[in-house]
Amino acid sequence: MKIIYRSVLVALLASATPVFAQTDEPDMVELVESVTVIATDLSDRVAVLSEVIATSTDGDAAAQALNEMLEAARQMQADLGSDSEVWQDINAMLEIWADRRDDLRVRAANNQALSVVADTWQARIDEALTLREQIRNQSAESLALIDQIEDQREVVIAYYEADLADQALETMRAISDELGQMNEQMSSIVSQAGIVAEPSNVATE
Repeated sequence: MKIIYRSVLVALLASATPVFAQTDEPDMVELVESVTVIATDLSDRVAVLSEVIATSTDGDAAAQALNEMLEAARQMQADLGSDSEVWQDINAMLEIWADRRDDLRVRAANNQALSVVADTWQARIDEALTLREQIRNQSAESLALIDQIEDQREVVIAYYEADLADQALETMRAISDELGQMNEQMSSIVSQAGIVAEPSNVATE
């Protein structure tokens, strides 16, 4: 099942308030699109593996599918890890937004109405912190997935070499199920990125 968010999210972001185009803060359109590309690539790889599981008793095809999943998992970790551009952009964005919130709170001493705007920035910061935590968790899970697939790849190949296709497919189904769960988590990250990128999606009290 392929994740398709790009056109919807870009349409949402097109209506974002002009203030963001006037600053040096990270481009939220690019951030959301980057996350969407990562999610879509993972979804495509899961679809390939699922098809192999459903139709193949060929050990070479299974090994190829698992190799592709390893590549996707490694790329995901690189794209979402603490050294990634996505991670750096979120941290930079949080710093800029915190400065705006703090400035408004200081100025609210003379103009109380500014405190409402400061609260709005705090709400956006809270949503961005949620996004960052989701990405942190996904990065950690992708590292664990790499280790698991590397181990299970050997098991699957050994099963096929022993003409134990049923056991090989059972092992691959377990991997596919975990990848499906990761797909759902990536969908949540894409949705959260859309909330952070679009100010009108952030509810304030």
